[in-house]
Amino acid sequence: MINIQSIWFIPIGLIGQIGIVMGEDERTGKRKAYIGIGYGLSEQRDEQRIIQTGARFPAEMFERIATWLNEEPVKKESDSE
Repeated sequence: MINIQSIWFIPIGLIGQIGIVMGEDERTGKRKAYIGIGYGLSEQRDEQRIIQTGARFPAEMFERIATWLNEEPVKKESDSE
């Protein structure tokens, strides 16, 4: 599995970080995503750990979350005054 991208969330009161990792299957070229916990010491090790032991996650949902996180905030009309 070739790692493409990851998204990290840092929960309050939990040791480690929640990661969603998108990868591409080397044989089929199909994108697959996994969700799991990383220890926060090495991003590459955490990504590999999640790919190996994480739960399957819908690739389409990963892409929607990544798009949402990268969008510019919508300005309210009252912000421009």
